[in-house]
Amino acid sequence: MPEPERIGVPAMGVHSINAAKALPRKDMISDGLLDSSRADRTSKQHGIAWWVNRRLVGEAGWNSFSDKLIDGRTEEAKRYSFVVEADFLTPAEIMPDWSSFREENAKWKTTKSIVHDCIRDELTSLLKTKRTQTRTNIASKHASTVRALPRLSQDRWNGMLTQLVERCPTLGEQQLEQVMGVLANLEMAESQYSLLEKLHNLTPSDLDSWNGLLEEWTLKSAKEALDEVSSRLKLIEEIRAKTASTDTQEVQELQPLFGEALWIFGPQFESIEFTSNKGMTRVIKELFKVTEKGSRKRPDFAVLPDSTVGFYDRPAFDEDHNQNGVDTLVIVELKKPGVPLGQEEKMQVWGYIKELREKGLVSTETRVTGFLLGDSIAPQEGEPSKHGDRTIIRPMLYNTFIGQAEKRMMNLHKRLSDAPFMTKSNAAQEPVQQVLARQNGQAL
Repeated sequence: MPEPERIGVPAMGVHSINAAKALPRKDMISDGLLDSSRADRTSKQHGIAWWVNRRLVGEAGWNSFSDKLIDGRTEEAKRYSFVVEADFLTPAEIMPDWSSFREENAKWKTTKSIVHDCIRDELTSLLKTKRTQTRTNIASKHASTVRALPRLSQDRWNGMLTQLVERCPTLGEQQLEQVMGVLANLEMAESQYSLLEKLHNLTPSDLDSWNGLLEEWTLKSAKEALDEVSSRLKLIEEIRAKTASTDTQEVQELQPLFGEALWIFGPQFESIEFTSNKGMTRVIKELFKVTEKGSRKRPDFAVLPDSTVGFYDRPAFDEDHNQNGVDTLVIVELKKPGVPLGQEEKMQVWGYIKELREKGLVSTETRVTGFLLGDSIAPQEGEPSKHGDRTIIRPMLYNTFIGQAEKRMMNLHKRLSDAPFMTKSNAAQEPVQQVLARQNGQAL
């Protein structure tokens, strides 16, 4: 530590700090440190007491005004006291009510820094034997985990343990063991210390929020919920981007997403039992004599002259729980930009249904809902068409569909607009890749 004269603090002040003259109590006094020999029930009346011209500034304690040198809950905090005589300080450095020093005063800041360094050194010396044993205990408890690490990681872990024990003498053994357990796991994790960097950037309030979150959620349950929210919000943004384009190709790229987007139409379509029916798609392709190259590559939907059509069904079961036909069928037809939704377009969807009935793929008992989406609806054609009590065909604007999606997600896209997954430049492409991989049975 530099000589006090070199940094403008009188030798008297530092001498008082180093001597740490003790208050006249019946406790044992050793080298200017007040040691009560055993820990009290609380840390009250222990800690650092600042005296200026025989007058106490503030209250004694480890929370030394703006800095906390030791956790008041530890044994050491309930046992030791330091008395600092700083008569070289003047009322100019002290608040008018003597409740504390003026934090922005340069002389006080320099003095406090020196004093705290001295106290840290003294605590480190006092607790050296105990910390050595603590280090041995922690290293022993994590020995099997550390042995599994690469040599470089082992050296790094042991170095961090030594530094943590030396630089944080007030941390308890349980706390140190927990920290070193986390560090060992970080060494084994693929992301390594990326998490530590993120935690470092959090405010105390943020850390409290994280702690509260983990008290109510497991990491697995939180991740599952957040992944579902993330997937759906990114899906909405992808649909929004593609429906805003006048490019015909965009509509063809949009259809594969609807296997994952049926929930937008209503809660009755949330079921994971809805799957793309390739047999129905093949029938419609044959009906329209579809032969274009792009359609052959996508067996799960049909590319027609002015639209794309997808068929998603949920199976029916008989009394013995054997699959018995189709219980519910959802037809999604996406019209190209500039094609208004009118009576002719509704009848085209009805034509699909009749063809599927003729081929025996659905029956009159199958509940069929056809969604006809486009960028405009012809005058007087906004109402749904019904065919019997089990078939309905609904025209819908792309904008209405997106608005419905946002409402079903409780408008979270507005509140989460600054979330990393929403701001990534490639976020719009991710849902397409994920959906295509799932539908093709391939890993990304």
